[in-house]
Amino acid sequence: MFDSFYKINYLGPNTSRASDKKHFKREHLFNFRDSNKVLYTISLEEFEYNTFELSFCLHKDINRKDRFNTLSGLYRGSTKATKVIRTCVEAMLFFYKKDKNCSFMFIGASLAGEREENTKRFRIYSLLMKNLFPPYAFAHYERKDLSFYLLLNKNQEQSIPFFPKKVWQMINEIYVLPSVKRMM
Repeated sequence: MFDSFYKINYLGPNTSRASDKKHFKREHLFNFRDSNKVLYTISLEEFEYNTFELSFCLHKDINRKDRFNTLSGLYRGSTKATKVIRTCVEAMLFFYKKDKNCSFMFIGASLAGEREENTKRFRIYSLLMKNLFPPYAFAHYERKDLSFYLLLNKNQEQSIPFFPKKVWQMINEIYVLPSVKRMM
């Protein structure tokens, strides 16, 4: 189901983007075109502890506030949507191949009218993460109530004392997550 993907282009760091998020270092941008020549933009925001947050949208929607909460409507009843999602994971793998200490996180954004808890996107993305990122290399943490997913790299646990706790503290400062302690 998630075996094929489109070719991604790494555009480099977005030097014009500043963020008010704590612990933010830089944003890395990728793009790709699907089989209909529709252009997508992938963003990997880099934070402390070599942690990256994945998000993507149609390039034409890049300046919209709700760009992550909309559907393109291009793939209803089609398996092409899985190819788009799998392509976004290629951006994560791009960094993981360069540095085996990367950790990743994402929020499965809610659609218009959908509750933020255990969203459809979250359920699909988390299934993909469990299949592509093995548990011997990554600890998988889910916050279904927030549709939040964290892939914590186990290599870092040996090199950074209290690594999981530090990453969760950072995430709580970025997003102000309720009851984050229960995930540690």
